[in-house]
Amino acid sequence: MKKTSTLEERIKQASLAPMWTRPKMLAKPKSKCSEQLWSFKEIKNLLLEASPHITPEDSERRVLILESKDLPESFFLSPTLFAGVQLLLPGEVAAAHRHSQAAIRFIFEGDGAYASVGGEKVSLEKGDLLINPRNEWHDHGHEGKIPALWLDVLDVPLVDVVDAQFREWSNQAKQEVNFTDGHSNLLFSNGLRATTGELFKSRESTHQDYIRKYSYINSRRTLNELMSSKKLDPYKGAELVYVDPRGGSVLPTIDAFLQGIPAKFSTLNYQSTETKIVVVAEGEIKIVFDDKSYILKENDIFLIPSWRKYSMTGVTDAVLFSASNKPLLVSTGLWNEVKA
Repeated sequence: MKKTSTLEERIKQASLAPMWTRPKMLAKPKSKCSEQLWSFKEIKNLLLEASPHITPEDSERRVLILESKDLPESFFLSPTLFAGVQLLLPGEVAAAHRHSQAAIRFIFEGDGAYASVGGEKVSLEKGDLLINPRNEWHDHGHEGKIPALWLDVLDVPLVDVVDAQFREWSNQAKQEVNFTDGHSNLLFSNGLRATTGELFKSRESTHQDYIRKYSYINSRRTLNELMSSKKLDPYKGAELVYVDPRGGSVLPTIDAFLQGIPAKFSTLNYQSTETKIVVVAEGEIKIVFDDKSYILKENDIFLIPSWRKYSMTGVTDAVLFSASNKPLLVSTGLWNEVKA
C-alpha cells in the first residue's frame, strides 16, 4: 500500500495521472445540469429594479444571466451554452463590439428597439430572431417608449473550453450603417446574392451571407400552415427549424426552432443528446418529466438538459421558441435521440 501511494505521488509530480484511478466511462449521458424554470416576470422585475443603478456604460450589457443551479458561479446555462435576458431602456445604446462567441437573440418585448449587425440596422419586434455570427460587429439601441427585453444565447462555454476567445471594442458607440432594415432578407430570402457593390466588397470570410433577422410575423404564418395539419408529429407537434440561406443551421453551433403545441395535444416521450433552452412565445404549456411537471406561461424560460426524457402538453394553444446545441452534436457525430 505504501509503495503504491509513493508511486502515485511520483506520477503526480511528473504531471501524469494513473488511468486506473479515473472514473469509468458512462454507459449513457448524465448531464451536469438538471431541468430548470425561470419566470420571465421575475427576471423583468429584477432588471427594472437594477436599471437605475446599472447602465450600459457601467457594464458591457445590462443582462441577468440564466445560470444553471448545478453550475453555481459558472455564469453558464450548460457546458456549451450561455444565456441571459438583456434590458435596454428608451434612449439607451449598447456600444458596438465584436467577439468570437456566436449569438442569437429572441425578442420578448419593446417596439422601437433595434440592432445594427454587420452594417445593417434592423428593427426588433416581439418574437423576432436576430442572428449574430462570430466576429461580427453589433450594437443595440432603443428609439421606442417602453423597455426592451430579449434573450441572448451564445456558445461562450464552448469557445472558452477550446481557448478561442477574442473581443474587440469599436472606437464608436454605433457602427456605420450601410444597409437598411430588411436588406439581407430581400437578398437571401429570394435566393439572391450580391456580386458587386458595398455588400460584396464588405464580405469578410463567411460573415455577410446570412439573414440578420427572421421576422416572427412571417415565421408564425408558416407555423400556422403546419399547425393546421391534422397529422401533427406525435413527438414534436408542429416544428420548424430556422435555416441559413446557404443551407444548414443559423449558426454552426446553435440551432433555433419554432414549435406549435395545440391545446390539449400531448407529445409522446422524447429524449436526445442536445441541450435545449425553451421560451413560451405564446400561450401556456406543461412539460412533464418522469418525476416532475412544470407549467410555463408566456415568455417563461426552461432548460431541457441532455438525455432527459420529457413530454409536452398544450394547456392552451402554444407557440415555443427554442435554441439548442444540436449542430455541434451532429457535426461531431454525437447526436442521438430516442422516441418512446
